[in-house]
Amino acid sequence: MIKKMIAGFLAITMIMAAAGCAGSKAPSATTQKAAEQETQAEAGQSQASAEDWYKEVLADEATKKQYSYYKLLDINQDGTEELFLSTTEKYFIGAEDKACLMADENGEVKTLQEIGGAGGEYWIYNQSDATLSYYSRFSGESHIVLYRLEEGGLTEISTADYYSPHHYTEEDNEEEIYLLDGKKADKKEAESYWEQYGNEAGAITYEAIGD
Repeated sequence: MIKKMIAGFLAITMIMAAAGCAGSKAPSATTQKAAEQETQAEAGQSQASAEDWYKEVLADEATKKQYSYYKLLDINQDGTEELFLSTTEKYFIGAEDKACLMADENGEVKTLQEIGGAGGEYWIYNQSDATLSYYSRFSGESHIVLYRLEEGGLTEISTADYYSPHHYTEEDNEEEIYLLDGKKADKKEAESYWEQYGNEAGAITYEAIGD
């Protein structure tokens, strides 16, 4: 009798062990497909969120208190737009106005540059080579800093400067002075650079937030 009871107990134990192994098998193809679809959906939502990061900034009350206008541009043409904010719809940012450039870098929103000054400043987006010109001027002088947007922020790639007679800070100049990357340049060469990267026709203008 005891032997029969032991044999029965062992048989039940083996059946339970077999059932446990069966339960630990890899998921079925249907289950795997559902998991893959869920993962893809989450990735898609994450991508959409990255592309629309600026919506939270524009909806923020603190942003609205400082700025009334904005512009979206994909400066480096990587598929994600950068956000320009301004206190005016016009491209020219003078002493009474200000503007800033913001970008999403790996989920972190950063302010890359702020402009606004007594002489006047503005940005020009150069679509042909995916660069951004920052123009500024003072009495008798004008300047361009050319940037490329890369990981980590704006990278300076070249500069141009112009001084009218008697306005060059290094010497009393009788004639106009043109500089490219800090070195005196031929007027024709310099004007070609200014035409390409300092043309007001390409300056960034803005539209009202909420329109």
